[in-house]
Amino acid sequence: MKQIKERHQRMLIVTASIASIGVILFLILNYIVFRKIEMTLVNTITQTRTTMVVRRNIYFELPTLEDTENHEFRGWHSYNNNLLRQRQKVTKKDTAYAEWYTKHAITFETFGGTNLSPVKTGTLKHFPEDPIKQGYTFAGWYLDQYYIFKVTPDYVFFGNLTVYAKWA
Repeated sequence: MKQIKERHQRMLIVTASIASIGVILFLILNYIVFRKIEMTLVNTITQTRTTMVVRRNIYFELPTLEDTENHEFRGWHSYNNNLLRQRQKVTKKDTAYAEWYTKHAITFETFGGTNLSPVKTGTLKHFPEDPIKQGYTFAGWYLDQYYIFKVTPDYVFFGNLTVYAKWA
């Protein structure tokens, strides 16, 4: 009987030790994987810094900044200029920098199509609706009158310019 009691006590000690080790491992893993860390966001135009506290290894939404009169918000990038996704996972304390396009005056030559007012933009994102010309189909915007250099959606304007409508 005494042996059974001692064996039972040893089993309880072993079980308690295993449970304690499990709890400790859980707490360590939880700290390593899900601990809170800081993500600093720097607006490179206003030079303001905002610090967010986020959980490590958990995706979070990076905020979208409003365009200014002279700049168009492109997104966030890291210190080594890698563009960050809108939904980002952070694994260490980090800083993200706002990236901007400079807006330029873009005028539109439609060659008899709808008259379009100039816009101030850095990309095609803020182009007006496609022009209309009776009897023709709009075939895109070009940087030249000979239709060699097409303006694609990823084109970034680096100065004031005129774009030319192509008709088919």
